[in-house]
Amino acid sequence: MRPAGGRLAWSLRTLATGSDLTLPGDLTAEECGCAPTPAESRAFRAGVSRRTLLTAGTLSAAAVLVAGPLLPAAFAATYPSWEDVQAAKANEATKAAEVQRIQGLIQSLTGEVARTRTAAEQAAGAFYTAQQEYFDASIRADTLQSQADLEAQNATDGANKAGRIAAQLYRDGGDTTSLELFLSGSPRPRTISCPGWA
Repeated sequence: MRPAGGRLAWSLRTLATGSDLTLPGDLTAEECGCAPTPAESRAFRAGVSRRTLLTAGTLSAAAVLVAGPLLPAAFAATYPSWEDVQAAKANEATKAAEVQRIQGLIQSLTGEVARTRTAAEQAAGAFYTAQQEYFDASIRADTLQSQADLEAQNATDGANKAGRIAAQLYRDGGDTTSLELFLSGSPRPRTISCPGWA
């Protein structure tokens, strides 16, 4: 059966009256751990004298009197003045104007980036066209150079043949029979017409 007021109130009433502690069930006071045993209560009361309590109280009062002025005040921090509030509003307005200015700069820079990107794309297109024209001209120049080298080789071969023919005519003493036989199998020489030559 549980006493009125709960287990803790019952235990405290039992200790205050000095009656023996009886716990429900098979528990002893040492096993419960919820209240001091009667022996512990007597030992506590016997160890504390009036002199000890008076000394502790005096030391506590002295500590409060000495340390009291050193402690910070227990009231709220100072509130801002009307001038502080107005300055904060002005600062906020200044920051808003600065934000607007920065946003304007960002917009103008974005427009500048778009303009320069368009100019760069046009310049890249012109460079590509010029580069392709250069490559075409280089190929034409290489083709013409190889043709010129081939014609120079043909001219050298022709000059060598003409030299051999002249040497043969010199050796034959003007007899052209062997020359006609020599030239009979070769193609007809090309004639080059130059204005002003007859």
